Formats: sequence, C-alpha cells, structure tokens
Amino acid sequence: MPRPWHCMSIVAGWRDPTDRLFEAFPFARASSPNARELAVFFRDEGGGLYTLFFPPSAETLARTFGAAPCDKPDADDIGVSIGDPVSLRSWFPKPSGARAA
Repeated sequence: MPRPWHCMSIVAGWRDPTDRLFEAFPFARASSPNARELAVFFRDEGGGLYTLFFPPSAETLARTFGAAPCDKPDADDIGVSIGDPVSLRSWFPKPSGARAA
C-alpha cells in the first residue's frame, strides 16, 4: 500500500508554522534517503488561503506539523513551497506526449 500524501491549510502571512517549516526542512532533508524528492508543495486557494501538500517522502515532516492524510493533489496550480524545484517533475510528471507550456 503506498504511503499517503498529507496536507494542511494555512492563511497568507501566518508566520507560524511556515517559519518553523523552513527551519525544520534542512534537518529533514539531511536525513532523507532521497533528498531531491523531499519537498512541500502549495496551491493558492484564493482569499489568502493556501494548502500545503507533503508527498510521502515528507511524511515525518508532515506529521510534525499536524498535516492530515489526503489524496495526491492534481498537478494543476501546484508550486514548490520548499525543496528542490526538480521535485515538482518527480512527483507530477507530464503525461507522455504532453508539451511544455
């Protein structure tokens, strides 16, 4: 059974937990067996609300911040909040035959 994704909602300008997330990320990355896949993604929900998405490789980090299990998000409107930008392609590969925008 694949490990779940995790997600949590935050309000724009809410410094805690985002500050703590940025502080904790280097430690999580240092202990990760595949640091390039470790990332936290975001989606702007509008109205100053954002959803943070933690892939399975960031499960420990997600649990530390109280993120709840959720389905993998669609690739639409997803960005990298913290982590290697290459991780976006790792977790959300373009379908075969898709062209870059």
